[in-house]
Order: sequence, then C-alpha cells, then structure tokens
Amino acid sequence: MSYGYSRNTGIPYIRDYNEAQTKMENTKPIRGGGANGGRIALGHRHRVAEFYMGKNEGKIECICYRTPVVTFHPDGNIELRSGGWSSTTTAQFIEDVLPISCRIIQSSLVVGLPSGEYRIGKGLMLKRDEHGCLVPTNVEPEYVYRVKRKESNRIKKQYTEFIKYFMGMVKVREDGMAKYDEYINAFGKDEQFKQQEARPNLPTDIALRDKGQVEGLFAMIESDSYEVRYKAMLLIMKQFGKRHYWKENGYSITTESVKNAMNNLIFARHKEEVFELVEVPLGTIKKDSWAHLF
Repeated sequence: MSYGYSRNTGIPYIRDYNEAQTKMENTKPIRGGGANGGRIALGHRHRVAEFYMGKNEGKIECICYRTPVVTFHPDGNIELRSGGWSSTTTAQFIEDVLPISCRIIQSSLVVGLPSGEYRIGKGLMLKRDEHGCLVPTNVEPEYVYRVKRKESNRIKKQYTEFIKYFMGMVKVREDGMAKYDEYINAFGKDEQFKQQEARPNLPTDIALRDKGQVEGLFAMIESDSYEVRYKAMLLIMKQFGKRHYWKENGYSITTESVKNAMNNLIFARHKEEVFELVEVPLGTIKKDSWAHLF
C-alpha cells in the first residue's frame, strides 16, 4: 500500500525540539554540511527525496515533498503547516512525525489534541502544557452559517408556484428525465459537435456565490413567459440533477433533489436574510453545510 494510507515510512515519533536535535546529531547527513547543517533522511532512506529533516535558522524542519510541514522551534513551540496541500499524504506525515491524529475535514487538515480538534489553516502553533499535552496557542474562533428557519420558510413561500410547477413536471416524466432532444429543442444544437451525435447548446452552470448569475436565473424563474420558466427548469435539472450517457443522453432529477436545488438557489439569493453566523465552541469542528454559498 502506498504512503498516505498506512504508517510505513519508518519515521520515528519526535516529541519536541530536543528529540529532533538528537536525531539530527546522531544521523548521517544526506549531503555535506555536517549533521547540524545538512539534511537527514526521515525514515527509509530510499524516500529521502520526499521525507527529510533539516535546520533553518535554528529551527528544525520535517519536510514532506519540499514543504516544512512540522517545525520544531528552540523555544519548545511546534509549528504545523500544510503548504496549501490538504492531502492524505500531508495528514499521514504529521501523524508519522508527531504522536497526534490528523485528518481531512471539508478540504482542511484537522489535528486531534487532548483538548479537541483544530484546523491547521495557514499555520497552527502548538506547545506542551504542564502535563506534557500539546495545546494550540494561536487558534481563532470558528463560525458556521445557520439557517433561520422561520425566515427561510417565509421566503420560500414566495416561490411556491414555481416549485409546484417543477415538481409536477418531474412527476409526469419517466424517471424524472429530460433527454438531449428536449434540451436541443429548447436551447439549440452545439455546433462544435457537427461530426458527432447532436448535443444541446447549454450555458454553463451558475455560480451560487455570484449574485449576478443567481439573479439571472431567477429572472427566468419569475418570467411571465411559460417557455422561459420551462428553460429555467431544464437548467436547474442540468445543474442539480444526474447526467445520463450512451443511449439515454440527458439529465434526470428526483423530487427530493428539486427541494435541495430550490433551497440552494433561494438561499443563495436571500442569504443576508436567511443565515446567521454562529460561533463554534473552541476545539470543535462542525461541518458548514452552507459555506458554498458565500
């Protein structure tokens, strides 16, 4: 099994600067400069280009693919950095060097300490308390977006007519599907595929964070023209539904997915009214289900 999924590097745990210093002094350097100035291999020497340790202005850095992921400072602090790589490899490297857990939550590296879980973010500094436990020293408060239910229900009622129309159109379709022929009739053919099977000329999906794009779709949803509202429905099916290939080219959507799609669109349009920021207790990581709208 490759690195990143099991502890197979041979890297010994390093608890603090003194242990890192001892390892530097007692290990033959990879290249000149002496044990205190050159790099030394971390774990198996055949992986020296990937995992190694070196000194930098008094600090001792444990490096994973050229990124100083774990840094031991002379004052006893331990610094964790991802270098922008919130990957399984980086998480496993941290676990290999320090006797702590590290995992990925919502594309962020999170370490587990006795006092809780903390994101590494742009850099997390740790120190040992009087009991020898690692504690963070530069943690910032975390917030998540919470839906104000009463307000959201009031706002969703404004779109009841279109949602009922959308639901009805899905229920009368076989497997809730709109095939390519239907999209071609509504949007025309894509001329880039003249030599192949005809494909519809569809606009790109809207970015839910882009107010202009969201308003553009709602202009279609609220249009007096049945044809325009019908096109809006097809575009929502394309963005939030399931794509089908081969003989059944097209998009399908379930009634449950229609609810999810309309919640996302309505909340994206009214996010200032619908959401409130709630602080998360220190040492707790909560999934922010609506962060993609901001």
